[in-house]
Amino acid sequence: MHGESRLWGEVLLLAINDVARSRNTREVAEAVAWFKTSHCDDICFLLGRDPQLVRKMVLDLARRSPAQRKYWMERIKEEVRVDHLKKVC
Repeated sequence: MHGESRLWGEVLLLAINDVARSRNTREVAEAVAWFKTSHCDDICFLLGRDPQLVRKMVLDLARRSPAQRKYWMERIKEEVRVDHLKKVC
């Protein structure tokens, strides 16, 4: 399951990255909409994360300026990867 959870973790990070790299409000809205789907819920449950907390984090990220979103995306990547390593070890 280690490889599979790592893969789904990367899928979640890529979806969050779509929000961070959005250039206008339409792109932000499209990227955020994915987090309201059952696909997001399923991936969060596979990773042992609360989907509501993930949505809250994404909505907070979406409210920021493009430069701030890029900065926070780097912090999110570090946190998610360190958290994943703690679960594996």
